[in-house]
Amino acid sequence: MKCDESSGLWLKWSGDYYSYEHNSQYITEYVDNLPGVAANPPYPGNWTLVQLKSLKEGQSKLDAAEAKLKEKLGATWAFDIDWESIATNIADKSSSYVQKPGKYVMEAIFQKFVECDLNKFDDDVTEAMNELCGASKVIHIAFGPKSDTYEISYRLSIAVDEDSGCTVKWSGDYYSYEWNSDYLNQFVLANA
Repeated sequence: MKCDESSGLWLKWSGDYYSYEHNSQYITEYVDNLPGVAANPPYPGNWTLVQLKSLKEGQSKLDAAEAKLKEKLGATWAFDIDWESIATNIADKSSSYVQKPGKYVMEAIFQKFVECDLNKFDDDVTEAMNELCGASKVIHIAFGPKSDTYEISYRLSIAVDEDSGCTVKWSGDYYSYEWNSDYLNQFVLANA
């Protein structure tokens, strides 16, 4: 099977083995796994349709995490997510991690951010976070390549300042809240 703008979609069947075995959806599966086929994707980047569908399914986890962020730090706080960096740098070791970012990215980053970091913010950390970020009440999330340097547990870097808020850059090859570590909570405690 191949597809391009000039010749359309081509299917070449084995003359010895042609059939829609078990009602397979060959064309749908083929198109779903082509990168960059969505026009104006809701999550910018060179995603496949399978990945975009997964992200859409996991959106509620991100929405819940942002609601908790606002509840804990203040109503003006928000996430700013560099979806293109995530699409570019997401690890390709396991197809399930790559094909289901709506599960693995939304759970490993946003759901775990609430469980492992935000829930450990006491009043002092909450106040310090608001002071460190000044008027920039935003948490920027990005993924970087494996080749970059990550200061915290070889998996993420954190920067906080009044001009740009809080930036968390995860290794796309090694992102997770390993052992329920409270990375941002500890960062604020050490830098406030």
